[in-house]
Amino acid sequence: MRQRLNNQTSQDRHRMTFANKTRRSTRASLLLALMLTLAGPVRADVIEDLKSLVEQGRFAEAFDLGMRNEKLAGNPIYDYYFGVSAIDSGRASLGVLALERVLLDNPGNDLARLELARGYFVIGDYERAREEFMYMRSKQLPATVQASVDRYLSAIRTTDPKFRVVRRSFFEYGGGYNSNVNSATSASTIEIPSVGPITLDQNSRPTASVLSQLGLGAQQQGPVASDIKYSVGVEANYRGHAQRDTYDQASFTAIGGLDFSLANHNNLKTSGFFSRAMLDGARFRDTTGLVFDWNQPWDKETQLRASFSYSLLRYAEANAGRDADLPSLSVGFNRYLGTPWKVSLDMDFNIAEESNIRNRDDFQRGILGVRSEFRFYPGGRWLGNAGVGYSVSSYDGVDPLLLERRRDALLTMDVGLQYQLTPGWSVRGEVLAYINRSNLDLYSYDSILSMIRMRYEWK
Repeated sequence: MRQRLNNQTSQDRHRMTFANKTRRSTRASLLLALMLTLAGPVRADVIEDLKSLVEQGRFAEAFDLGMRNEKLAGNPIYDYYFGVSAIDSGRASLGVLALERVLLDNPGNDLARLELARGYFVIGDYERAREEFMYMRSKQLPATVQASVDRYLSAIRTTDPKFRVVRRSFFEYGGGYNSNVNSATSASTIEIPSVGPITLDQNSRPTASVLSQLGLGAQQQGPVASDIKYSVGVEANYRGHAQRDTYDQASFTAIGGLDFSLANHNNLKTSGFFSRAMLDGARFRDTTGLVFDWNQPWDKETQLRASFSYSLLRYAEANAGRDADLPSLSVGFNRYLGTPWKVSLDMDFNIAEESNIRNRDDFQRGILGVRSEFRFYPGGRWLGNAGVGYSVSSYDGVDPLLLERRRDALLTMDVGLQYQLTPGWSVRGEVLAYINRSNLDLYSYDSILSMIRMRYEWK
């Protein structure tokens, strides 16, 4: 549908922009002549040539001419014709920027608004395209222009994920290396009150292992109403360790929720989930919970967000004493920083309380944390990230073995780089480091995990 709309005949496109009516009107001609006179002879000639090329449908030539005269940016006539040529020559993002400048200078310019709506559609910003087309639809438009607007609105309903059912699935396989599979302390002896120093056996010392990982998942989302959509998904993962197979892990997660588009571009998402974690082939822990996510644009570069979740952690019988409820709150933002690599920054602050339901204060703790992550696009098919997180945990009760209250500080660092081989296949390499320090040496550990994963996505 998008291809058919973007390949309209030159005549139909001119109808869409009122070209056959407005551009030839006496008032428009007088205004254009006046602005060209004020612009000066050299600039007037360039803008006249740009206008002529656009009206002849020679958009690539018009775009090249506009790029050679970028110093004219800010002139509303230049911006308008350059914006049209950019959209119709495959550089729609540049066209959108130029047309936005026109509307900032003259919000009542319907020609520019219609072309801007078309530009939003071409770059896939369906929400803003729909807003602009609906605004213009409320006006008295010529029949041919009205028909074009209606075609775009129909295309948005069939193209925008907000208005159609979207299914995605993936398969992933990878391998790597973990320097400390069992998250064990590097200390060889531990001081136990009233007992003295105890030498740790080999099973309680750090164990490195080669690992392999397999993942499968599927998701579906679709509309419930114009501003509400549902999503459901399942995912399964398995990680095996060649040197320590007693730490082989498997997990299964199912999630479903509703996404609400609110006024002023607010977004609220509610979801429920169930997850089962397996260790060495046996159930280790079930997690059931609810999540509420809220997003709100602050400005063009910044998105604010907040998330509240409530989880029930239920362990297998051998570890039932760890059963707990876990409410948590996170607030943060995403900010686009620009630069040639299109860098963006994510920052989140977290607070949580793991409330033990088995009267085991030594398993009950408060958690405070912060995490920041940079994402960047070096160019072409590359995508990268680098993040760091820090959290502190303070336990309520005395450790029954070491007879002290436990306090931990965990530092995490990760870097990753992904390359898109084909539209479906991608390869990703990543390194994750965990550094946990505790006032009780038994719980201090270091671990480095490195992996390479191949992934295929069906869309």
